[in-house]
Amino acid sequence: MRDAKIRLLKKQINKLDQDDFDLEAWKVSTQLLLTQLFGKFDPKTITIRDLKIDYSSTMLRDSNANYKPIDTCKKKGREILELSIDQLLLDQKLPSELQILLDQKDQEGIHKYLKGQKKEDLIGLLTALLSD
Repeated sequence: MRDAKIRLLKKQINKLDQDDFDLEAWKVSTQLLLTQLFGKFDPKTITIRDLKIDYSSTMLRDSNANYKPIDTCKKKGREILELSIDQLLLDQKLPSELQILLDQKDQEGIHKYLKGQKKEDLIGLLTALLSD
């Protein structure tokens, strides 16, 4: 399942390099995918939704002569999707109960969970997280 999700994210990354790239169409499909994977209110989903080409005179005036607004959007999109892949890889290594607590940012719950684990299990968890 995780591999299928990663393949879909990589497909979206590859679309950024197509000659007939359409930002709005890419945003729609990417936003739908990220919503399915991470939720409607996840910062990655919101950031993709809010991507836009900035042709304002201020941006053009203040930027260097090589400023290409579409390239800026593509770069942001690529970074968000690569981060999403990294997150999926990390999430797979964590026990689901701990992942839920982390997603909820429940510091007390995380503390209780970790405190209740055996030393060997904690070492294994840290080793898995640090092995990448």
